[in-house]
Amino acid sequence: IVLKDDVKGEQEFLNASDMEYLIGKTGVATTDLRPGGKGSFDGIYFDVLSDGVYVNKGKQIKIIRIKDNKIIVMEEQREWEVSKNG
Repeated sequence: IVLKDDVKGEQEFLNASDMEYLIGKTGVATTDLRPGGKGSFDGIYFDVLSDGVYVNKGKQIKIIRIKDNKIIVMEEQREWEVSKNG
């Protein structure tokens, strides 16, 4: 594939607002998140950061926010426990 036009300046990178559609998506940690690692969402792999807690490979994760162009996730089980305990 050959692009006819060069991408210049601000168009080279995604802004946090470009990734906000990902918030709420669930997926699987494809590596251990310590806190950084990889996650798969709808078959697409992203570099992700846990919200500070170690997450084991294979656990269900959910995208909870985008911060400084980084995808922040939380383990699904833990999200339920946090909301239950208030």
